[in-house]
Amino acid sequence: MQAIARVNRIFSNKPGGLVVDFIGIGDQLKEATKKYTQGGGAGNPAPDISDEAKRVFVDSLADTRALLPELPAGRNYGGWRALPNIEFEDLFLRCCGHLTETDELRADAQR
Repeated sequence: MQAIARVNRIFSNKPGGLVVDFIGIGDQLKEATKKYTQGGGAGNPAPDISDEAKRVFVDSLADTRALLPELPAGRNYGGWRALPNIEFEDLFLRCCGHLTETDELRADAQR
């Protein structure tokens, strides 16, 4: 639906477009057109999902942090980009070793 709408948009030096190939998308196009026209032009075609996306991100970040091993006092994961290569490799290996230590951690890391 979006591809067709974009092709058919008119710009200052572009009077129109032409969709050449509908092969393989005919059924999906019919379904999308049906859903799109059901609302009769009312509603919110692109809902604001930023609050939900932030919540999912924060939850996922918390889940990821919970999987990581604790670091010595005064150390955190926030500065990993500034670490010299050897220290970064040590941190990486520490995390990998921790995440593969038990079957439970391996399963958690894979989800």
